[in-house]
Amino acid sequence: MRDTSRLTVSAGLGLRTAALALVALTAFGCAAFSKTPLQRAQDREFDKILASKGLDTSEARRTPRNAEERVAEGDRLLKKGDAQRAVVAYFKAMDMDPEALDPRERIGFMQLANDLERSEAIFVGVIEEDPNRASAWRGLGFARLAMGELDDASDALRRAVELDPDSAGAQYGLASVMGLLGETESAVRHARLAQTLRPHDPAVANVLGVSLMLAGDLPAAEKALADAVRLAPEMYAYHNNLGLVLGKQERYREALLAFRRGGEDEQAALNNLGYCYFLNGRYDDAIAHYENALSEPGDRKIEVLRNINEALDARDRSLASPSP
Repeated sequence: MRDTSRLTVSAGLGLRTAALALVALTAFGCAAFSKTPLQRAQDREFDKILASKGLDTSEARRTPRNAEERVAEGDRLLKKGDAQRAVVAYFKAMDMDPEALDPRERIGFMQLANDLERSEAIFVGVIEEDPNRASAWRGLGFARLAMGELDDASDALRRAVELDPDSAGAQYGLASVMGLLGETESAVRHARLAQTLRPHDPAVANVLGVSLMLAGDLPAAEKALADAVRLAPEMYAYHNNLGLVLGKQERYREALLAFRRGGEDEQAALNNLGYCYFLNGRYDDAIAHYENALSEPGDRKIEVLRNINEALDARDRSLASPSP
């Protein structure tokens, strides 16, 4: 688990398919469309007919009549977890109104999960047409963050925050970039702003925890990451980030338990624990845990061997250094 400060922040931001789907869901708001009293009355009558037949097909109540309604249909489907049908709805919206920016932007957020270059190109195109569209700057920042283009990601997310300071997504995205760039004070500040805006969001709690960890406030980081795990126990990256904070506090048993809950195999858990010992300067213990990891089945043997060599080099350097 080399360069874990980067890996844990990245994993926490959601550079896995499941987490990126969450970003796609939370990065934009669903449009609301008003109906006339006659339309609402017709809906009620239709609901009565469906109820009498024991059916609940509210989605079939009407066919979207324009691009805006198609986008709203896609948003509803995406919230239900039906990403495939949501994409179809967004493409139909584009067919209905090729100039509409909303469906293109929605597809850009969804492409964060599997095609970063396409996602980036979509957001750039949207911004060219509307330079003051905060959500597009936010999406561009996430795409460039995922691509490792930290300076460009910082610029995009700063612009998103300028245009919409009440966007929790832009704030925690900027916090993540600042942490990776080593600007930990700024990272914590933006993460706390995001938490104020979205206090019960596990992604925000995770980014706050990682930012605090990078800033050296381990007790506060532990609290934030424990909140993230409590709010989203299915997110493996949050468990691993919590394990790292526990390990840095030399609470190794608790750290190993967190790593085991991180959803990977025993080899990965022992490798991560070895890295905690490495960070704390306990190189012999790190090497021992890396060697234990090698004895476990898994596909990380090359990574573990690199970590062993790094720990051996660090131990040799520490032994060669004169005592203060």
